Amino acid sequence: MSKKFNNYRRSRNISQKKLATFLNLSQSYISKVESFKRIPKIKLFFLIAIKLHICPKLLIDEYVCELCKLKHPELKYCCIEEQSKKEND
Repeated sequence: MSKKFNNYRRSRNISQKKLATFLNLSQSYISKVESFKRIPKIKLFFLIAIKLHICPKLLIDEYVCELCKLKHPELKYCCIEEQSKKEND
């Protein structure tokens, strides 16, 4: 959600604290989601989208590569790179 999530949230004048309260979560959890330190479950993507009045796909797309893998700092490569490795072996 990172930059897009943060932008959607701010453009609607919703603080992390206010969103967290609505979702029954901590403000620190929302902060971690925005900074890719936590990846929410799919249900939470939908709840956040409802609160922000946007399509859930806009949020989910930031976390998923074009083919399948999650985008996350801890991932070493995505599925495209994995496929290339297999083809070269």
